Amino acid sequence: MSFVFRDHRQRSQACELLVSRIHSPAELWTRNGPSDAAIEFLEENGGALSQGERVLLLAAFALWDADETLCFQELARLDSKNLQLLGGLLLALAGGATDVEIWLELNGQER
Repeated sequence: MSFVFRDHRQRSQACELLVSRIHSPAELWTRNGPSDAAIEFLEENGGALSQGERVLLLAAFALWDADETLCFQELARLDSKNLQLLGGLLLALAGGATDVEIWLELNGQER
């Protein structure tokens, strides 16, 4: 699966923005990719995360390396704020890297 990102940094920023909604004392994403804490959550299928947080984590990993998958039903169960965030990203991906940049700016992730 191929996603339209300008570069590695833009992909990382999108993932970081998604996981920023997860309540965790540990940093979950860096400019270089997922942190050890994020990988641990992934290996534990979300561990202590809420269902919505788990979906955001899996979405970030799916964007990062395309090895993770999400069921539509899981996405549809997100609360409206997070569903709008993820839905907006999906629309931006359809438009290309410039639209992703706009999505990042609108959702608080500066260049």
